Amino acid sequence: MPRVSIIINVYNGEATLRETLESVFAQTISDWELIIWDDCSSDATAELVSELSDPRLQFFTSSQNRGLGSSRKAALAQATGNWI
Repeated sequence: MPRVSIIINVYNGEATLRETLESVFAQTISDWELIIWDDCSSDATAELVSELSDPRLQFFTSSQNRGLGSSRKAALAQATGNWI
């Protein structure tokens, strides 16, 4: 079980997602999992995430746009860390 679960909810966030991910990977604590929940984006968010290969990263895509609250709840359900 990781110490920290990091949740990123994204909807058409391609423009800033790379910088966000670089920030996560630059952290000094490495005992984390990263859960990215894509709320049915129409940009290249999924392609950007698919370029990464890190076993700590989990990527989920909604089949329809759910909105932030529902997407955040779905992402939280996937978290296994002691801290979120």
